[in-house]
Amino acid sequence: MLGLNTIQKYRLDSDLLDKRRITQLKYFYQFVDKIRIKQIEDNGRALNDEEIEAINHFTQIDQPYSLMFKVIINQIL
Repeated sequence: MLGLNTIQKYRLDSDLLDKRRITQLKYFYQFVDKIRIKQIEDNGRALNDEEIEAINHFTQIDQPYSLMFKVIINQIL
């Protein structure tokens, strides 16, 4: 909800910015799906340090939509 409020407050809800967010979200979920498939192939093992680091890369301050990804990652991990 906070993210939606920020988008509306700062008028970040243009078609162009919406498309960029969606593109980044698709890329992120495809990335996570690949990791989950690998986990299943490896008998359901837990995330390893390299995978955790790769996922957390999305939350780095220099990455686009890093705060959005922090919220998502906290929900899925």
